[in-house]
Amino acid sequence: MLQRIDTNLNECQALILTPIDESVMQIQKIITILGIYTGTRCYAFPTDLNISDDISLLEQDATPHIIIGTPNSILDMINRGAFSTEHINMFVLDEADEMLFPRFKYPIYNVLMTLPPNVQVILVSNTMSTEAMEESLCLVRKPIQIVVERKELTFENVKQYYVVVKREVWKFSTLLDLSKTMTSLKVIVYCNTREKVDWLTCNLDRQNFCLPITAIHGGMDQEERDHRMRLFNGGSKSVIITTDIISDIDFLIISLVINYDLPLNCENYIRRIRPDFKRYCNNPRGVISLVTANEKKILKDFGKTYNMRNEEMPSSLNFRAESPK
Repeated sequence: MLQRIDTNLNECQALILTPIDESVMQIQKIITILGIYTGTRCYAFPTDLNISDDISLLEQDATPHIIIGTPNSILDMINRGAFSTEHINMFVLDEADEMLFPRFKYPIYNVLMTLPPNVQVILVSNTMSTEAMEESLCLVRKPIQIVVERKELTFENVKQYYVVVKREVWKFSTLLDLSKTMTSLKVIVYCNTREKVDWLTCNLDRQNFCLPITAIHGGMDQEERDHRMRLFNGGSKSVIITTDIISDIDFLIISLVINYDLPLNCENYIRRIRPDFKRYCNNPRGVISLVTANEKKILKDFGKTYNMRNEEMPSSLNFRAESPK
């Protein structure tokens, strides 16, 4: 994209959509660093910024060559006439498997309708479900597919376990029991919703949870999320409770991943247990999923899809912190 931008043209030429603010800011950071050498300007539209301020900044500054944002924020800015789409020739959907969920369809298709008919559409994702692949055909013309075969994924250094609970409400007491084995660990606890993150954090605090905890989700503003990530990465917090967001967690220090809620699909499960795996493949990690009987069947299906092995957690299992190799 940077190679194809015409820096002599003072117009937006590329548009990147990504599902959450964390990835908006990460992509902007990368493009800004590399853009120093190419003379490329970029601008980000995270959802938690004031729209009138965004428009004012765009009017004051030179037009960015690349614009990044979440689907709804970008559609809103286009509808307000904040920037022209006339010269956009690259349209990128980051985390495409998530972007093709129903909640993003309307804004994505409406953004696409404002772009030139010959725009190049690029879909990028670490994982891609069959449903998402089929849905993507509505967006692209004669696409070239570059796919990593599933057999190339490896989980050798990820020990996966599950704990079966008879009722959903019993997961909380199970997590309290597990905490006794989590001394000196850096732990991520995943929930599926912001409300569950807040509920779990509040109730653990009430129980005087044995480890220092923090929570992060997309409902918090960027400054607050950054502050909490610094506390966790810096060592003052041992447990982070979060949704499926992309953030600046240093996964080299993570020893244990707990799925308080089983993710909605196998692709999200893979993201949770092996982020950026090429970099972190030598860092052993444990994964524990708290599952009901029905969720156990779903977890088993996940295992079949990617040839993963999940075992019932033995009562004698004890996790310990290991230094990254």
